[in-house]
Amino acid sequence: MSIPNFKFPTEVDFEKMERDEYAAAKNNKENMSYWLPKIETSNTRNKSSLKIPKTKTEKLDFNTIQWLRSDSYSKEALML
Repeated sequence: MSIPNFKFPTEVDFEKMERDEYAAAKNNKENMSYWLPKIETSNTRNKSSLKIPKTKTEKLDFNTIQWLRSDSYSKEALML
């Protein structure tokens, strides 16, 4: 029995995977940024017993997400 060759992903492969994941996150129904706007604009919001505190979501661009995941940032850079 032979063991198949395994090819490790390259940096380009990893970046493509990260970009694909970033694109898919926009349509992930479990993300608050997906479902909260739908609830807030719903006609039944005022009739519901569900109380939603004032909430703001921020969309981050791919480069910012990549930087935050990198662990190569300083406290000073986060304060900017």
